[in-house]
Amino acid sequence: PNAADAGLVWFLVALYCVGILSGQLLLAAGYAVLPAWFASILALTELSFSWSLDVFVLREPTNALACSGTLVIFVGCALAATGSRKASTVAARTTTSSFTFARPAPLAKSDSASAVDEAAWVVECQ
Repeated sequence: PNAADAGLVWFLVALYCVGILSGQLLLAAGYAVLPAWFASILALTELSFSWSLDVFVLREPTNALACSGTLVIFVGCALAATGSRKASTVAARTTTSSFTFARPAPLAKSDSASAVDEAAWVVECQ
């Protein structure tokens, strides 16, 4: 390999690293404005989408166990998303950024987190 080829390789490696770092920083910035339930579902579905890209775009070999595991994760995330929306919907609604989210149902009295001041919760969500 000559010096020009080596320079191109290092340029592509640096470009890849900058791209990945930028993507992760933008993802973290996006997570900061989302509620935890929505961000966790996005994080879990990353596995399904990366598997789909590996198999369908990059033509990586796969097996039935990997297919079924990915399907279970994706379906589980979908069920969790729809179930959490139904279970936590109450009359009060909170608006954050351009999204509107249902306020979670109150915690049980025995839960240690129920001692959190409700006014502080409202201020944090706005």
